[in-house]
Amino acid sequence: MKQINERVQLPDANRQYLVHPLDLEPARRPFLLSWALGIIGSPQVFAAVAALVWVLSNNFVAPFIAAGSTMLFGNLAAAWFRREAWSNIPGKRRDPDRRLLGLNLLAAVVQALALAAAAVLLILWFINRDVSPEVAAYATGTVTAVTVLMAVDVAVTAVRTRSGTAALAPAVNLLVELDTSEPIGLCVELIKAREKRKAKAAGN
Repeated sequence: MKQINERVQLPDANRQYLVHPLDLEPARRPFLLSWALGIIGSPQVFAAVAALVWVLSNNFVAPFIAAGSTMLFGNLAAAWFRREAWSNIPGKRRDPDRRLLGLNLLAAVVQALALAAAAVLLILWFINRDVSPEVAAYATGTVTAVTVLMAVDVAVTAVRTRSGTAALAPAVNLLVELDTSEPIGLCVELIKAREKRKAKAAGN
């Protein structure tokens, strides 16, 4: 039988044949870095960075450049560290299907907070700017749509395991019950009210 050349000392195959990078100290750090950088390169963080740069720069080009660069760097760096982590384990002994419920839940929370920050920044920005209600509704609706898509993705991931379903069921039910049109309607109504006040002041 051909002997497997191991880069690091693996657990005894008779007791634990499948190994994950979290099981090995040399592979744990690059794996966690890839996980964190994957969050930075996610669409949720893209929306948060774009909204922040938009508010600070008041420019329509800079947000896409900054957010796109962040997403590109995050995904490329995450892929590099992921390969580095898994390279410590021979292919036959890898455990890519390991359930990482804690890390998955933490990533979902961070991404949800990033989207919430993006939505708040956009709504506050549009309230204080002279833009049409249609533009405000489109921009706010885009962020809301991404939020819904993220919730669906988290739900699909959770139902793959019974433990994931039990942990995420309350949060998914809450998201389903929410009316996603409320942020859009609120933004439109605030802008319309401001325009009415301006028109009334101009008439006087």
